[in-house]
Amino acid sequence: MMNPSNRILFVLLILECLVAACCFTPLLPAAFTLPPSRIQRRPCGRPTITRHRASYPVSDNDGGNNNKVSVLVERRVENCSFTPSAAVDTWLEQHWKKGGGLPILIWIGNNKNNSSSDHDDDDQSRKRTILPVGMEETYEWSSQDENSTESAQISYTVSNSGPFFADLVPNSHRGTVQFFTQEEEVEQSTTLLMKWQVEFETTRFRDIYQAVTDFTIHVAARTVAEALAPGRVLRVESTLQVPASSIDDHKHSAARHALREWLEFFWARGGGLPLPPPIPFGPVLEEGGGTATASILRVPPLLVDTVLSIRDNNNGGALEAIYQIKNPGWTTIPFLIHTHLGRVRFVALSNDYADNNDGDDDGKSSASASLVTIIWEIQVRPFPLVAPPVEKLLEMTATTIVRNLAVHMVEPDAQVTLQPPRGKSIDLGGGTVKVDRLGSIPKASWLGGVLDAHVKDQSSVVDQTLALFQPWTWGCAKNAGSEQDAVQVQWTSGEMEE
Repeated sequence: MMNPSNRILFVLLILECLVAACCFTPLLPAAFTLPPSRIQRRPCGRPTITRHRASYPVSDNDGGNNNKVSVLVERRVENCSFTPSAAVDTWLEQHWKKGGGLPILIWIGNNKNNSSSDHDDDDQSRKRTILPVGMEETYEWSSQDENSTESAQISYTVSNSGPFFADLVPNSHRGTVQFFTQEEEVEQSTTLLMKWQVEFETTRFRDIYQAVTDFTIHVAARTVAEALAPGRVLRVESTLQVPASSIDDHKHSAARHALREWLEFFWARGGGLPLPPPIPFGPVLEEGGGTATASILRVPPLLVDTVLSIRDNNNGGALEAIYQIKNPGWTTIPFLIHTHLGRVRFVALSNDYADNNDGDDDGKSSASASLVTIIWEIQVRPFPLVAPPVEKLLEMTATTIVRNLAVHMVEPDAQVTLQPPRGKSIDLGGGTVKVDRLGSIPKASWLGGVLDAHVKDQSSVVDQTLALFQPWTWGCAKNAGSEQDAVQVQWTSGEMEE
């Protein structure tokens, strides 16, 4: 047990870290990089993370050194699709570069090569500085095979304790993180084992350092384990109409036009969401209409999105774009997620199907237009504590964008009229004035879609009242002659399939 003075010092140290996290914006919020090649082919079950909390006392071999701090944390991630080498990459991204969920800031000495899979970085890129305490750490790979599918290991040391931790004995610190795979024959799944051990010596305040190290390593280990667990995949599917004037003789013309509209309407202009337009940066995408860039910053919530690739899938002539949120974490509230990878596909349907289609909700024939199926998949790993609301918010956002895009492609200039409540007159104090309209807003927007769906809603008053408490249903458009939503949504556990 810690004495009262040690407890006070421990509390002050934690408060210092919290204050620093609130007062500064994280430097270099490195991304969790999940390239398209790591999209898994097999689905996985829901994640199961088992923790073993163990802080080991000084053994008899320590020569009676009562100032040694030793912490060992073990985690099991079941149904894991990551190899041990890929798990080390995840540890580098989630903990080394982003702080592992701790209230600290990270400064990487040399960030010219930001690829965590490159294990030949120079000495500077292997160092990091923890702010505001100024502690410097350096990692090194083990001598074993980094491409092994059975185990992988990475070690790190404190190369400079900084001005606030002069009590650490120089060259005594060493942290080791090991990953092992374990095949489960009964369930035909793979379990990933993580063992994280930290040891160092201190000249005084051993109990405080033991408690702080135990707390920080367990938080960081939980963050890494959550990022390794099987993800959740949202699939949004709908049908878009491409006007005949936008189609040429190219066999992928309709799908190519739909992709261009998605890039310009959503990626470059925000997709009709009730947020400011994103801030573009990076090179201009050739597949867009001239304003879509490779990267954007959405404010709020400070999300950095980057297009990883745009390609012809050759599987039925589908065009697809793969993108990624580069800075998921605490700074992107309310999207509290560890990882985010998106893929949107556009598949042109046959002209015969388009000619035989009955038309849209407004009775307009689609014979003069081509139909394109949009399949939008988003793979995320949300923070477990807030997973349900985060998933629902993500679903609301994606479906709203798809609905707005469908309206934009058919009626790009359509407006929804704002009418005065309780009739068509407004009391101005000295009398009533007849007013036909208060104004108009674009139909291809979140508010425009909500108002348009409300005007067309033929449900009972009770159902409409209940819908007020179900914001995820606002703006839902029905298929012609059907009660089925025009935008189909499905959630699954695992990874996106090829």
